Amino acid sequence: MRNKRGISAIVATLMLILLAIVAFAIIATVIRQSVSKSSENIALSAKCLEIDMKVTKVINTTVRSGTDWTYNVTISRETGGDFPVTDFKIVFDEATGQKNFIKSYANKNMNALDKITYGFTIPFAPVKATVVPSLQRQAGGKYECSGGLSFDVPQPIPKS
Repeated sequence: MRNKRGISAIVATLMLILLAIVAFAIIATVIRQSVSKSSENIALSAKCLEIDMKVTKVINTTVRSGTDWTYNVTISRETGGDFPVTDFKIVFDEATGQKNFIKSYANKNMNALDKITYGFTIPFAPVKATVVPSLQRQAGGKYECSGGLSFDVPQPIPKS
């Protein structure tokens, strides 16, 4: 009669080794993906620092019609970054901080030294306007740059 205990100990040892290899492979894959995503975020954050894009002029063009306000907003991109910014949004904030109005733009190539003016109708009189650029991720999706420079919107002079 053969010793079956010896064979089952070898099988159990091989199964434990195989389990450890599979666990290591899974953990290594997860770590590699998170490190890769983190390094892409760092690279995109560095690119965001190169972008000098801001609201440079806001003109109130309102001919009073109800509660809406109309504005022409000029956005400029200064030197910095040898890549176009294709997506951005303009955020208008109300004085109380309770309301904001966001207008997003996609596929608008804005290179260094470009200047663009847009017209807006907003349901309140904003006090700040901020442009927030977005960059394209390698795997798809957008990376939104944080902390754009705010522009103080001139307030309309009330008519007496």
